[in-house]
This record gives sequence, C-alpha cells and structure tokens, in this order.
Amino acid sequence: MRKKSIIAPLAESLKLPKDITNGDSIISLTGNEEAWIENYKGIIEYTPERIFLQLKNGRVAFCGRELHIVFYTVEEMRITGIIEEMQFLC
Repeated sequence: MRKKSIIAPLAESLKLPKDITNGDSIISLTGNEEAWIENYKGIIEYTPERIFLQLKNGRVAFCGRELHIVFYTVEEMRITGIIEEMQFLC
C-alpha cells in the first residue's frame, strides 16, 4: 500500500499516463469494426459472437458478429468484425 501512495502523487506531478503507472488497459475503437486492446491479462472466451477478456481491474466483453482476433501479443490485441456491444464487468 505504501508503494502505491508514493507512486500516485509522483506520477500525477510528472503527468504520466495511468496505463504506464497503474498498468491500466487502453481500448481504442475504430468505428464498430475494429478494437485495439493494450495491457490485457488473458482471453476468457473466444467465439465469432463474443470475445471476453480479463483486464487488470475487471473484464470486458465484445459482442457482435464475425469477431476475430487478427493479432495479439502478451500486451496487445486487435479485434475485427461487427462490434455491436462492449461491456465492462467487475
């Protein structure tokens, strides 16, 4: 707990992005046909209708049609298809 209390004010004063200091996920959407996800933890479910991911602080589900993971590494992923819904879950 002490480490976080020291890092947060320092990161804020240096104006560092939260994804770097906290490891928070970044999700970027291009219309409803592409999503880039950075700093995800793992894949929970993967079907053409639903891609369910574990994030550091929760989970996210992409629902739609013809969903595909076209690129992924241990840190980032690209999803394409018709994204009809995105849900954040605790």
